[in-house]
Amino acid sequence: MLNLDVKVLWLSKCTYLPANGVDIHSHPFFHYLYIADGSAEMKIGEKTFAAAADEFYLIQPGVGHGFTADREKGLKTIEVKFTASEMLCGRLAGLGEQMRLPDGKIRRLAENLIGEGMSKAAYRNDIVNLRFSEILLHLLRAASEQEETVRGADDPIPEFARDAGGPNGADLRKALIFMEKNLDQPVDLDTLAKIGGMSRFQFNRAFKSAYGITPIRYLGDLRFAKAKELMRYSDKNVTQIAYSVGFNDVHYFSRFFKQRESVSPNEYLKKARGSLYIYLDEKEK
Repeated sequence: MLNLDVKVLWLSKCTYLPANGVDIHSHPFFHYLYIADGSAEMKIGEKTFAAAADEFYLIQPGVGHGFTADREKGLKTIEVKFTASEMLCGRLAGLGEQMRLPDGKIRRLAENLIGEGMSKAAYRNDIVNLRFSEILLHLLRAASEQEETVRGADDPIPEFARDAGGPNGADLRKALIFMEKNLDQPVDLDTLAKIGGMSRFQFNRAFKSAYGITPIRYLGDLRFAKAKELMRYSDKNVTQIAYSVGFNDVHYFSRFFKQRESVSPNEYLKKARGSLYIYLDEKEK
């Protein structure tokens, strides 16, 4: 078992205007950089990369790095500066500077990390360190096993449940995939049951038995997670986001969102847009 001892010093969600960026610099700790949207010319040491969305970069301590955002679209990133145990540092030294996982796992984990960092709840720093440790372990696993990753931490359904369902598992997964691909459309229980090849009652019972929640609750969780993602990374307003996740009534969407997040969509949007810097270690300010 690895002794991780991960300590996140600083994390941010940054928006860089077109043709802007960060000059070459270095520091005595690791720098993790995830490209949430846009593209950039990334320089790490003697290497130059054409950085694109859903790629991430791990910069070792003392290595010079910098980037320039695309001249038209700009760049949005999630960045983490951290230290780790000597044992973990040795493992991380074996990773390449550039990585990409195939299904968006890292994006969901990184978004959860920012969400926790924004909170003022008890044990925030400890949870941030644990969640970032999970990201690093997924990177190490992918590098060592070239794993085909599955769904991640922001999913309403945990990984172990994806293969649940017993004799109905394949039919339930068809319904899951349909929900995920049709978040902007009205979807009801009758439609899902038909896709699963069952009656309403059978489908509802089988789904809840397999995943612990009803299909309609799961669909609501998917819509909520997608709405938060759009608030963080798109330029859409609240009305456009409501329509994008299947709500034709923005007032109903606002009530739905506030019930889950305890703030209105407009309040969340103001906090989520633009650059955000979170210092977990006061020395890094």
